[in-house]
Amino acid sequence: MNPGFFDNYPMFYRDQIDIQRRLNVRHHAIIETNAQIIKDKNVVDIASNDGRWSFAAYKAGAQYVTGIEGRSDFVDMARTNFAALNVPIENYRFVVGDVFDTLRWVDPEKCDTVFCLGFLYHTLRFDELLTQIKLLKPRYLIIDTKVSPSQNCVVEVIVEETTPMNTLEDRVFHRTKVAVGWPSVPALITLLNNYNFVDHQFFPWSQYLAGAPDVNSVHQLKIYNNGSRVTVVCRNADVP
Repeated sequence: MNPGFFDNYPMFYRDQIDIQRRLNVRHHAIIETNAQIIKDKNVVDIASNDGRWSFAAYKAGAQYVTGIEGRSDFVDMARTNFAALNVPIENYRFVVGDVFDTLRWVDPEKCDTVFCLGFLYHTLRFDELLTQIKLLKPRYLIIDTKVSPSQNCVVEVIVEETTPMNTLEDRVFHRTKVAVGWPSVPALITLLNNYNFVDHQFFPWSQYLAGAPDVNSVHQLKIYNNGSRVTVVCRNADVP
């Protein structure tokens, strides 16, 4: 395996080789490919987990990173990781809170580029999410999400168990299973266009992974390769 960005930061994969491999490959698609819209920019990282993508953005030259995460233990991990990696406190902030509530309080002056990585397919509240993102007036939005295989403009509704790595438990009825939605690519494009997020650039996963010896053995690589998960960057046409 060729050296990758995350090889030097084992706190983000904890000696799990499949996760290490997946993170390195995703780093190329999400960070390296989009370096020009991250460097010297303010980044808002939705569902920031243990801070892995916030840290990758910081190392790519982001001026300031705001991580939003609903699980307090993950926020604690992110803060611990950033402290251990000697990231100056004035360059980041991690907030515990529901994404839909917390986005309302983010300073638009601290938002040039939004990361929505691994979150869109854990909700059905697409309209509310894109509205809140739009109000922050970012210049760019990067989405990484599972998608429905349909070629039609549809959203596939799935009932998902609430686990530490999936959807949060319903706060009203405390259900342990929650309905979420996977948009098809045509539906995702339609949603983005409706909020004037344009110039959609989909990362060419199948081309990039062509010939990779472990593409079918590492689940997260397989679903990128077969088109079940996509990475797309788009521009906010309403921000000069």
